[in-house]
Amino acid sequence: MRNATTRVILVAAVALTLAGCADGSEPDGQAPTQDSTGQDGVDQPQQRVEAALLTVEDLPDGWMLDLSGATSSRDLTTEPAECGVLLNPANIQEPLAQAEAAFAAGPTGPFINQSVSAFDGNAAELLAQAVDAVDRCAEFSSTGSDGVTTTFRATPLSFPSLGDRTVALRLEGSVGPVQLIVDRVMIAAGSDGVTLGAGGFAPLEADELESIATIAFEKLSGVAG
Repeated sequence: MRNATTRVILVAAVALTLAGCADGSEPDGQAPTQDSTGQDGVDQPQQRVEAALLTVEDLPDGWMLDLSGATSSRDLTTEPAECGVLLNPANIQEPLAQAEAAFAAGPTGPFINQSVSAFDGNAAELLAQAVDAVDRCAEFSSTGSDGVTTTFRATPLSFPSLGDRTVALRLEGSVGPVQLIVDRVMIAAGSDGVTLGAGGFAPLEADELESIATIAFEKLSGVAG
């Protein structure tokens, strides 16, 4: 029962943007992504964001692809609506392209969800809205397409600055009696952005999250528009 409850909660809450997955994996171990535009070169937005996704090889030992079909954070309804930016900047501006991946270190976590987005404009400006929302959204809720509602408490999280702008916060969520903690890190690089959601029943160690976020930023900056 605990495992089933965990999956429901993390589908609704951790889904780094925030981050649903396709239903299969690539032969080379690349995380599942959205369909390619079919155009040549990483300068194309969809190919660019796919190239920036983390893979299992980027993570510490023990992590694996999470192919459970988690709901994307963009499929969540947030109340108040302005607080959706805390789950993913793509919730307030439609991206030109987006790719997502999810990983798990075990059946009950911890979990990492990732969303990489290409925007028409400066991604750092979107993150400025996230900074403002942290103050206004001390408490908010999100409801998934499955009807599961998670109530969040948001607080700023100390985190190294990466890229053009970095926003980090801790989301303490509850679904009934079950509690979870998700640390969310959003990084802007030019017109592109990466959102990481990491946690479960307990947060990741700070140094592990910083290391993974740094790798995610380096992959993003290598292809950023």
